[in-house]
Amino acid sequence: MTAEVVGVVNMTIEPYPFTIEDILELDHINIIMLTVGLGASMFIMGCDVCHANFTWQVRHPVGLWVGIVIVDLLMPLTGNVLSRILWLKPADAIALIVITSCPTDGLSSIFSYWTDSDVCLSLSITILSTALAVGTIPLGIIIYSRGWSELTLAIIPDIMILYIFVLVLVAVGLGMAIRRMSEKWAERFAKIASPIPLVVIISSIIFRLVYAPLSFQGSWKQWLAGALVPLFGFGYGYFLGFLAHQPPVGCRAIAFASANKSILLAAEVIYESFSPEVVAASFPLVGLSQITFVCEGLFFVMLYKIVICYLTW
Repeated sequence: MTAEVVGVVNMTIEPYPFTIEDILELDHINIIMLTVGLGASMFIMGCDVCHANFTWQVRHPVGLWVGIVIVDLLMPLTGNVLSRILWLKPADAIALIVITSCPTDGLSSIFSYWTDSDVCLSLSITILSTALAVGTIPLGIIIYSRGWSELTLAIIPDIMILYIFVLVLVAVGLGMAIRRMSEKWAERFAKIASPIPLVVIISSIIFRLVYAPLSFQGSWKQWLAGALVPLFGFGYGYFLGFLAHQPPVGCRAIAFASANKSILLAAEVIYESFSPEVVAASFPLVGLSQITFVCEGLFFVMLYKIVICYLTW
């Protein structure tokens, strides 16, 4: 564990209708479900790639580094700018910066798969951004939270980051091993099982909605911030990928990877780092960010399918 003390100043936070004990209990169950979803995403998509795909990414790393620049530099900056433009409360502002400083999550590879994008590029961005998260998360928070001295960052969960990184590598490796044994069956399995991670994520949202419905009753500023972050990620990814002369399959993969932040890791950072009052205040924004990416991602998947059907009709 790494401790980083930024500064402590008294702050006033409005009371919320749930206690820190409720949040931590829900968080424990939510983390399990999100971990299952991440592992399933990596394993299933690992069945769709092979060693040669990663070798090509290493030899042609432009798309990968475009994605890393967006994930680790542009998105935290965007979180900081949005928090100031929207005049977010200190707890919400720090939560938004934490979320945008986190690496790419596994659901982006599923959406990339459904839109015939470069799945290996999406997986590569997830793996590399997770490996870099030990440094990029505290760096982003320290740089962009200077204007929010009301809060204290106490702990960066290095062990959790390492755990996620190992989980991603092992799951992708197992998927690739299945593909090596039988490419035909691996492709069939990936096609049939690809909805499973999304079902797990939606189940975690429903669980939270049932047992803590008030956690989704955020202000319009929280909803707007949660909705805009993925949209900026989609825009950055496709536009900068296009400027970097990436093919459409690469641009779509970068866009999904840029928009999909690890809520699993963001929640862990927030819950381990801040006081109970701050955790309670930022609780709704974490859930809203998860919902908005799923909805916006599904929208772009449906839009892609409609366009393809129209062009091939």
